[in-house]
Amino acid sequence: MATLETTMIKSFEFSKSAAVLALVGLSSLAHAEWPLRPIQIYVGFSPGGAADILGRALAESMSKTLGQPVIVQNRDGASGTIATNAVAKSQANGYTLGFGPVGPLVLQPHLKHLPYKPEDLTGVCQTFVNNYALAAPANTKLKSVREVVAAASAAPDGIAYGTGGIGSFPHLATIQLAQKAKVDLRAVPYRGDPPLILALKAGEVQIGTVSVGQAQAQGLPMLGVFSPNRLPEAPGVPTMTEQGFPVVAQLFGGLYAPKGTPPAILKALENACQIGTKDEKYLISSKTTQQDVVFKTAADFSAAIAHESQIQQKAVKSADLKIE
Repeated sequence: MATLETTMIKSFEFSKSAAVLALVGLSSLAHAEWPLRPIQIYVGFSPGGAADILGRALAESMSKTLGQPVIVQNRDGASGTIATNAVAKSQANGYTLGFGPVGPLVLQPHLKHLPYKPEDLTGVCQTFVNNYALAAPANTKLKSVREVVAAASAAPDGIAYGTGGIGSFPHLATIQLAQKAKVDLRAVPYRGDPPLILALKAGEVQIGTVSVGQAQAQGLPMLGVFSPNRLPEAPGVPTMTEQGFPVVAQLFGGLYAPKGTPPAILKALENACQIGTKDEKYLISSKTTQQDVVFKTAADFSAAIAHESQIQQKAVKSADLKIE
C-alpha cells in the first residue's frame, strides 16, 4: 500500500512532466508564429530615390500588419545587384527581403557575371511599374515615332539619342525600337536621368527615352510610350505598337525573398504587401515618385519576372551588349 509520501512524490513528478510538455508545446507554437523579431528589407538604391521612398512606405504599412518592425536598409551600388546578392545569400526564413525594380533579376544577369543567380530569389509581390516614353526637346519638329524613323532612315549616320546609362532599361527599350524599325539610332550616354533631361531641354540630342512622369514634369513632348496600352496620365500619346513598332518596356518591381522561403511565410508577406499597396502613405509616395501602383501576387510577379528576363536576354544578345 502506497504511503502518503510516495503518493505526493508521484503527483509532483506527474505535474513536473506535464509542465515540461506544456513548455515544449508553447515553444513549438512560438516558433510557428512568424514573425518573432524585426524584418529587414534591403533596398539597392540610395536614400531619397524612388525605390527607397516606396520601400519605406511599404515597410511602414507591413509593420502594422505583421506586428513587428519592418526596417529598410540601403545597400546601394552596382545597379541594385549588391542588395540583391545580400538577399540571395540570406537565410530563407522571412526575416531578410529585398525591394526595388526587377533590373537585377531580368537585365543585369545578361550583361555581366554576378555572384548570384536570378533563381536564388523568388517574387513576393509586385507593387509598382514605371512607364517610359520617347521624348524630344520642346522645340522639336518631330511629332511621332514614325517621323523619327523616317529622319533616321534619311540620315547617313542615323540619329543620336540620349540615355541615362548604358545597359539600363530605357537604353534597351530604345535598342529594341531601333531593331523593330530597322534604323540606326546611336546612343549618347549620360550619367543618370537628370543630365539626360537637361540635354533634351538644351537640344543636345533630338530624342531620349525617359519616364513618363519626368517628361511631363519637365514639359518634354512625348512621341510615343513603351506601354502595352495608352496611359491614363497621357491619353493623347500613342503607344509604340500603335505606331507600327511593337515594343513594350516597363520597369516594374516589388518585394523579393530568398529561394526556399516557407510557403506560409510567403503568403503572409504577400498579404501584408497587398494591404501595403492600398495604404494612403504608399499611394502618396507612388504619386510623388511618379510610379504607378500595380499589385501582383507572388505567382504572377514571378511569372512576369521570368517573361521579362527572356525579353531582355534576347535584346542584349541581339545588340551584342556586354558590361564587365
